Amino acid sequence: MKSNINSVKSADRVFQIMELFQQEKTPLAARNISKKLAMPRSSTNVLIKTMVKRGYLGYNKNHFTYFPTTKIAELSEWALEHFFHHQEELDAICEKLSNETRETVSITVISNDEAQFVNVIPGLLPVTLKIYEGSKISLFHSACGLALLSLQEEGQIIKLIESFNNKIGSSTNNIDKTEILEKINIVNKRLVSIDYEGAYEDAGALSIGIPETIFGKPIAISVSGPAQRIQNKETKIENILKAIVLPYFVKSQITKS
Repeated sequence: MKSNINSVKSADRVFQIMELFQQEKTPLAARNISKKLAMPRSSTNVLIKTMVKRGYLGYNKNHFTYFPTTKIAELSEWALEHFFHHQEELDAICEKLSNETRETVSITVISNDEAQFVNVIPGLLPVTLKIYEGSKISLFHSACGLALLSLQEEGQIIKLIESFNNKIGSSTNNIDKTEILEKINIVNKRLVSIDYEGAYEDAGALSIGIPETIFGKPIAISVSGPAQRIQNKETKIENILKAIVLPYFVKSQITKS
C-alpha cells in the first residue's frame, strides 16, 4: 500500500515539474525546482534524472540547468491536431483580441464543475492578470464559467449544480439554481458574460461562449484583467469581443439561445 502511495506521489511531482517549466518559461537548476515546488532535494534529483534518461528533459552542463525537450510536445501532437475544427480562425481571434484590448486573453473548457484554461495569451500592459494554462476556476462564479454554462441545456446545468452542491455538502456555499439560471438567461440575451471578483480578487472578465469544440466540448473566449481597468472600458471590450468573435459563430450562438 505504501509503495502505491509513493508511486502516486512521484507521478504527481513529475507533472508539477512539467507545469513549473510552463509557468517559468526558462531553464531551471535542480535547487530552483526543489525550492519552488517545496520538494525534497533528493526526490527532485531522482525525478529529474529519470526525466533526462527518458528524454523529456535536457541538461546544460555549463549552467547546471534543465529544460524540457520537444519529446513532451510530441506526446500531445496528435491531440493538438484534433483540438479545434477552426484552429487558424481561433488563433486569429485570440491574437486580435490581445492586440486590440492589450488584456489577458484565454480559452476555457468545462472540466466537471470547473472551467479549465487550455490556452492563455498574457496581457500586454505592465500590470496584468496572470493566468496559467491548465489551471481551473469555478464554473459558477466566473465569466468564462457562465459563458460555458450558457451553451448547455437547462437540465445539464441543473445536474452540474446539484452535483456540486452534493459534493461540498455545505448549505452556506451551495449554488442557487434559480440565481444561476437567471444569470445564464442574461448571458444568452447579451451574448457576453461579465464578472467582477467572482473568481479572482480584484479581477474582471468578459467572455463569450461558442459551440466550437475541443474533443466534443464547447469553449469560451475571455478577456480579463484588473477589475477597475476592465470596468472602465467594459463597453469597449464588449464591442471588441462581439465584433471579432461573433462573425465566426453568431449563427450557432443565436440558435442555441
